[in-house]
Amino acid sequence: EAFGKQQFFVKELLFRSREQRRLNAAYRAIQTLRKTYRQRLTAKAQQQDLVQQATLIKARDGRAPRIADLSMRPVASGKKSTGILEAHANGVRFTTKKQETVDVLYANVQHAIFQPCEKEVLVLIHLHLRNPIIIGKKKTNDV
Repeated sequence: EAFGKQQFFVKELLFRSREQRRLNAAYRAIQTLRKTYRQRLTAKAQQQDLVQQATLIKARDGRAPRIADLSMRPVASGKKSTGILEAHANGVRFTTKKQETVDVLYANVQHAIFQPCEKEVLVLIHLHLRNPIIIGKKKTNDV
């Protein structure tokens, strides 16, 4: 029982209509309802696994070391996320051009890998995290 009411399982529903448009509209409405319900369940399951992080403590003088024109994977939103990486007292903050922020605390970093651009096109900074964080809408362990 949920909220004092009995729960029932509906095995089958039958819809009849003389117009095909109305049946298609009912079908689309049921499909979107199922889709939003599944999305809500997966979001709730992802939120349960997350460990609450402490807040980022910004640099005291306000002039944190930064690297500009940096792209991050996985992307925060859209196809490509370019922005600025700032080093603060207890972590780094990546801010996209759309003003979305991703905070990674030093205490949550398990491994940090730096690959210089010797015989490579890219300079790579890879962070493997102890506990996953949400970037965009997905949970990730690697930034």
